[in-house]
Amino acid sequence: MSMKFDDGMQFKDALKKYSVAERREIKFIKNERKFVRAKCADENCPWKISASFDARSGSFHVKTYHEEHTCSISFNNKRVTSSWLAKHYLGPIRAMPTMKTAAFGELIKDQLGLNVSMNQCTKAKLLAFEVLMGNYKNEYAKLWDYAEELRATNPGSMVTLKVEKPNIDSKALFERMYICFAACKKGFLDGCRKVVGLDGCFLKGICKREILCAIGRNANDQMFPIAWAVVRVESGDTWSWFLGNLMWDLNINSTYGQGWVIISDKQKGLLQAVADLLPAIEHRMCARHIYANWGKKYKGIQMQRLFWRCAKSSTMVEYDEHAQALKKISPAAYHDLVQTEPKHWSRAFFTTEVKCDIIDNNLCEAFNGRIIDARCKSIYSMLEEMRTMIMTRMHTQRDACARWRRDCGPRIVKKLEENRRDATYCRVLWNGDDGYEVLDKSVKFVVDVSMRECTCRRWQLTGIPCPHAISALNHKKKDAYDYIDECYKKAKFLAAYQNMLKPVRGERFWKKTNGEAPEPLPLKVKPGRRRHKRLREEGEASSRTRMSRRGMKMTCRTCRKTGHNSLTCPVKNTMCTTSQTQLSRKKHLVQRRTSEGANGNVSGTPIASDALITHVHGTVENTSARQDTR
Repeated sequence: MSMKFDDGMQFKDALKKYSVAERREIKFIKNERKFVRAKCADENCPWKISASFDARSGSFHVKTYHEEHTCSISFNNKRVTSSWLAKHYLGPIRAMPTMKTAAFGELIKDQLGLNVSMNQCTKAKLLAFEVLMGNYKNEYAKLWDYAEELRATNPGSMVTLKVEKPNIDSKALFERMYICFAACKKGFLDGCRKVVGLDGCFLKGICKREILCAIGRNANDQMFPIAWAVVRVESGDTWSWFLGNLMWDLNINSTYGQGWVIISDKQKGLLQAVADLLPAIEHRMCARHIYANWGKKYKGIQMQRLFWRCAKSSTMVEYDEHAQALKKISPAAYHDLVQTEPKHWSRAFFTTEVKCDIIDNNLCEAFNGRIIDARCKSIYSMLEEMRTMIMTRMHTQRDACARWRRDCGPRIVKKLEENRRDATYCRVLWNGDDGYEVLDKSVKFVVDVSMRECTCRRWQLTGIPCPHAISALNHKKKDAYDYIDECYKKAKFLAAYQNMLKPVRGERFWKKTNGEAPEPLPLKVKPGRRRHKRLREEGEASSRTRMSRRGMKMTCRTCRKTGHNSLTCPVKNTMCTTSQTQLSRKKHLVQRRTSEGANGNVSGTPIASDALITHVHGTVENTSARQDTR
């Protein structure tokens, strides 16, 4: 039975795929609408094929086919054009839009075994981007219907879409979109502490946007996504809008933040938005980012250790000791550090109500890491991947809870076991009631078992017994696991994951809305070479294998002093200036003597000044001697 194709175009596409797979170059002898004939590009090779349209079946039939090749494989193929590459590699370009042209060429060579030019790769990427931009516009156009579908399938969810029209006659442009599912909102309020991490990150696709996210902390100290938004830029206006929606969803607008904790970096516009909308909230700032900025000026292991000791101090006494030690070493470093009030980044100033002592914003960093692949896609595909990721995470976390060996999560067990090991070095003195004096490395602490308090404040801050409390509980023959706060128990964890996200129907089943289809903002290409890697913070590990020269002191090889190189050496420049002056004087002397010899009608060939200038230091005396002889 002969091979059949729908039309001549499908047949030619199949021939191109065969040519690439077999690495044999073919050429079309006859290329008509109803008849196609091709043969191997090597004249001595017998391979050939022909197909024509069959009127009875209405399809393209292969009439003759000689499948044997006697030629060798080829690493060049004219059938592999830039348009074919754009169509074939549309998926990888969509996933990696920032891929360099050279890397794209290496990918083609590795997968197809063919050599392609840089010009072909560049054209292929441009053609693929044109197709992707069309897909981007189509995905933006369906956002109104998508938002309505999310509200219909997940009742109680808040989905807000905002567009803007610069002029009455202009098209609607996408401005921002906020999503908070009812399952995430109820799960956070029922099973998580009142701690919210806020952060923003950039999208990596063709259309540049930013994602703002609000992340909670579950009973196992893991991230719990609450809400997220796609905005045009990160600013005070977008953060105020995002916080306003979040306050409404979490019912914290009437208290102005009393009893809540927000953790963030120094995001652009966020500090002022929090101060305006939540004046009574405890606003913690990521200590890692504070050190990254402060450590640019004050470097060294000693400075780094003192900063983190100040940040991790759980009591005011401990904080004052480390702060004074820092001030003694460098008053300027201490003065610059406290410009950001310690209540934002030191545990000694944190409240004990929320049972959370974190000083970094790793909650949001973990969420941003989970959606890093989704951030490369267009807006609808990205939002859908985020939704499916969270929908899957809700039930997998609930199922994982059934494997817990204790009444609290594995991370909490690990922390308690670390405290239990440290408790072996403590000495206990009992007062006959619930009071204990615990000696730890020559420092005495007081533990009240009934009040669940210790003068180190670690028990109050975290809700997990500290080493001093565990020593007292061991003396009282009590199990430390019974004194872990209720916010870490299995019941709280299951309460956070008892509400599941509802499935969403396909696009063909959506209810059509009358909203004007929004469009993405036009691309703005900045001048200069495009940066493919993000700027790393001070102290962050480099991705390169070679050691960086940043921070090294330069030594001049001329004067052996630090702070400059030989090109800018003042000593060398002075020497060069003197040498140039002497050289110019000798050149003038040579030229004058040459001209005098010519005017005096000296016999013989005149002495060329250019030849004398070549080595002027050694030839001035010889010139004088030759002129005297003449």
